[in-house]
Amino acid sequence: MIDQVCQADDRDYLLALLENEPVSNIFMLADIDLYGFDHDFQRIWRSPEGQAEAVYLLFYDNLSLWARSPGDIDRDFVLQIVSHYPVSCIMGKYDSVAPLHLLFPDLTMSRKNMCALHQPVKKVVSQDLTVAGPADVEAIFRFLSTFPQLRALYTSQQMIADRIDRQDGIHLILREGEEILAHGNTTASTDRAIMVGGIGAKSLADAEAITARLCQGIQAEDKIPCTLCTDQAFEELFKPLGFSIESQWGTLTAS
Repeated sequence: MIDQVCQADDRDYLLALLENEPVSNIFMLADIDLYGFDHDFQRIWRSPEGQAEAVYLLFYDNLSLWARSPGDIDRDFVLQIVSHYPVSCIMGKYDSVAPLHLLFPDLTMSRKNMCALHQPVKKVVSQDLTVAGPADVEAIFRFLSTFPQLRALYTSQQMIADRIDRQDGIHLILREGEEILAHGNTTASTDRAIMVGGIGAKSLADAEAITARLCQGIQAEDKIPCTLCTDQAFEELFKPLGFSIESQWGTLTAS
């Protein structure tokens, strides 16, 4: 099965499976839409016909999983993938990923909430927010580096510069003079949902303003705002804005 990589004629079948859960499957759907089946850095496999339905997407060293039910993940096949390719992260719904921890005890298991906003955002934004441009890159990188939870995600100034240059999502900032007080951006995007991330702020009110404005822009496109967050962030930031939890998200990562 490791040699039976999906091709372009599998696209409709894969989308029919994954689009039933447009929020939980946003990463897979976005990768299929952006990169398709002709790049060496992305490989996709699906279960053979007649077997339990599951999809495995390897993007560089990141392995995403989907299954109709948690028990449908083929553990032996996951072991095959990991033995053939360098994998530093395995992610998907928590119930599908957590059992794999027994196979990879050296990886670190974590859980977050996959959340979505299915109603108008509960926030009136009064702050003067601006869309970041190339001149803001250095300040954004310095600002995000002050948040431990964001430092590992935004590892280089050039990555932020490239995202802004390619218009790969929107970066919003709140400034006070030359100082950035808050930042947020959109990431993975499909024709039904857009992921919100990179939320860093010096106050909860400013975090709410950045998040709310991003969500308003997403909803103006008739799409669903979604995010991954901890229990604390959900209770303090996202739940008051109207978000609800869609699923539990699990990741196995190299330390």
